[in-house]
Parts: sequence; C-alpha cells; structure tokens
Amino acid sequence: MCVFQVKANDSDMGPNGEVTYSLHQASALVQRLLNIDRNSGIIYVKGLVDREEVGVLKFYVLAKDNGPPVKSSKVQVTITVKDQNDN
Repeated sequence: MCVFQVKANDSDMGPNGEVTYSLHQASALVQRLLNIDRNSGIIYVKGLVDREEVGVLKFYVLAKDNGPPVKSSKVQVTITVKDQNDN
C-alpha cells in the first residue's frame, strides 16, 4: 500500500537529470516496515503496521541525480500511524 510520495526536480537534461530515491540512515524498524520505489519516490508499507506497536515513523529520504558531479538532497519524513479498531 502506498502511503506517501516524495518528489525532487533536476533541471539537467537526459540521463543527468534522472533522480533516484532511497531511505537514508533509516532505522531497522523503518527498513522492516517500509520500502521506497527508487524511480518514483513512492513509499510503500511492506505489511501490517500496528498502531499499538508503532505510533510514529521518522526517517530521511535521499534524492540524487546521475551527475557528474552527482548532486543529492535529503528530506525528513514523518508518518503518523492511525489506529484502526482491530477487535
């Protein structure tokens, strides 16, 4: 399930302007629960997330172009997990 999308722009033309995305210095928990499509920046949940176990996920997404020189930028993402009645 898609939960969020990050988007970076690069004014270079051709392959140098292509941007790829990755989770940057993400905790083991974030890496276990989330995945990012390196081409689109769409962040997906890998499975079920229980609000009683995880309330907030904070991590960075790194965007980088194909240079040369390679340029990059990162942004902090905060996802608040909402509770759903699971009784």
